[in-house]
Amino acid sequence: MKHLARFASIAIVAITCSCATDEYETGDNDFSYLKAEMAMVTTADAKTLRHAVTDSGDSLVFAPPLACSWANTADSTYRAMLYYSSEGDRSSIQGISAHQVLVLRIPQGKPENAKTDPLTIESAWIDKQRRFLNLGLYVMTGKSGDADSRQSVGVVCDTVKAATGSAPAYNITLVHNQNGVPENYSARVFASIPISGMEPGDTIRLQANTYDGTVTRCFVK
Repeated sequence: MKHLARFASIAIVAITCSCATDEYETGDNDFSYLKAEMAMVTTADAKTLRHAVTDSGDSLVFAPPLACSWANTADSTYRAMLYYSSEGDRSSIQGISAHQVLVLRIPQGKPENAKTDPLTIESAWIDKQRRFLNLGLYVMTGKSGDADSRQSVGVVCDTVKAATGSAPAYNITLVHNQNGVPENYSARVFASIPISGMEPGDTIRLQANTYDGTVTRCFVK
């Protein structure tokens, strides 16, 4: 659990930042063609996005390259919520901004002391390529007197059950440790759970503790 929490807490700090071009003016301009989509983005140099493959399968090349402060490693691939102009040739796309996405990998079994502090699930969906269960979340945050105090988000797989002749059912719990961070305002967080190892027809039962109580959502791979 410690490794999972450390990774997720670092990513939550990064998610408050994004890479972006300059502001657009109002009117009929490139901003009118704004499109938002989850994607795998690739760096050329450090902190510069060159290429993306969206969850709908489109291959995009950024021209000019999109500066991105959180993509620290050259020739590497990251997961992002990408905003870009859908106008024109996809081999020369204008990137607008990219927000880092948490990648929450499923461990087997439930670690000890896994906390389920409340958060908000805004949206949840499986991408068209059936590779990820994507989540739009809100966590409550604020300025803490402890500079090292960070929240963490992750998932655990409590059970994998399959009746005779039936597809497996994955019971996944979204875990969240508020870790003493003040709950003064909400911050949006994007997350993706890789599901490529599951088979078509497998059931995913996602459970989370929210401010409105326990929420359960079911999906079929």
